[in-house]
Amino acid sequence: MRRDWQTEFVESGPAALEKLAAEPFDVIVSDMRMPGMSGALLLSEVKQRHPNIVRIILSGQADRDDILRSLVPTHQYLSKPCDIEALKCVIGRACNLRALLENDDLRILASRMVALPCEPELMRSIRDGLADPDTHLRSTTSRIAREIGVTAKLLQLVSSSYFGSATNVLHPIQAAELLGRDILHELVFSDEIFAAAPKCDQGDEDLIPLRKHSLRVAKIAEMIARRMEMDERSIQAAYTGGLLHDAGRLALAATLPEQYREAVMLAKEQHRPLIETEREIFGATHTEIGAFLLGLWGLPEPIIEAVAYHHSPGSHEACEILPAGLVHIADSLDHKLHPNYAEGAGGSLDEQYAVERGIFEHMDEWEECCRTIGNPPAESCLEAAA
Repeated sequence: MRRDWQTEFVESGPAALEKLAAEPFDVIVSDMRMPGMSGALLLSEVKQRHPNIVRIILSGQADRDDILRSLVPTHQYLSKPCDIEALKCVIGRACNLRALLENDDLRILASRMVALPCEPELMRSIRDGLADPDTHLRSTTSRIAREIGVTAKLLQLVSSSYFGSATNVLHPIQAAELLGRDILHELVFSDEIFAAAPKCDQGDEDLIPLRKHSLRVAKIAEMIARRMEMDERSIQAAYTGGLLHDAGRLALAATLPEQYREAVMLAKEQHRPLIETEREIFGATHTEIGAFLLGLWGLPEPIIEAVAYHHSPGSHEACEILPAGLVHIADSLDHKLHPNYAEGAGGSLDEQYAVERGIFEHMDEWEECCRTIGNPPAESCLEAAA
């Protein structure tokens, strides 16, 4: 790749830090176990000194505990032997992430995030289920599939090649069952990971409806995918893309709470889409920061596209209906059915997109189906997706 990338190679952590201090880089790839300074320690230093650099571990001598510990300083983990095409793909995607988010300050903010903030009550329920050996794992994984922050971290973890090229995993229940109870327990109870997540202001009345909206969008997108008889991977990506589609709003609310509240207030008072007021205040929108963050963590492309394009599916080059389009439709339907939540949030249907894709004629039918979704218990809509 020397014709496409400028690459430098050094033999130790201290040498890497010297090189990074002397020249700008977009990506660093490190082994985990090295003499003097481990890969985890090196990338922790890089996180503090150069937070704009994408941090990747490529290691052949690591166990499960190493990988869990590496989730704090590392964006992605690859295990040796690593297929050269897979390595090129991961580095290439990392280099291309800048196209998703142009704002340097927001890129640094996202790069430093270890996890998205979790909903406290649901997190307690998940931990209680994992701590009780008599609680069936399926019950706990169904709760996990409602929690945005835990879902994002699970998919980051299973995207590691350590778990057998598990990048094909698109659904949180599938990811949780792949990891198993022991790893789930270690992950969910990890103070380093979830305690390090930024805390949302619990007084912000917008966040509880936001989480409920995200779950409804996930279920609506899954329902539409099934009615269109799409393949199982598209159905799973539709659900997860819907659940995570507003991850950028959580990130902004947790890390820049005053500016986020101002953006929400302006959108409501001036009856404007939230993405417009976000652009004015942050210089970017929640779609961009959400897609950038999940891209940093190596989540599958269909989910990143759903987050990036859920307000503008027509700007995607594909002609067929993708999970991004399903999430857009689901988002617009939920906003229509919940006007109190939709005030200032935007989420109107791109009718031209719906007509061009031949789905506009189904909107009334799908809207009627959506009225039965509401906010049911976790288990009621997830059986088929598992």
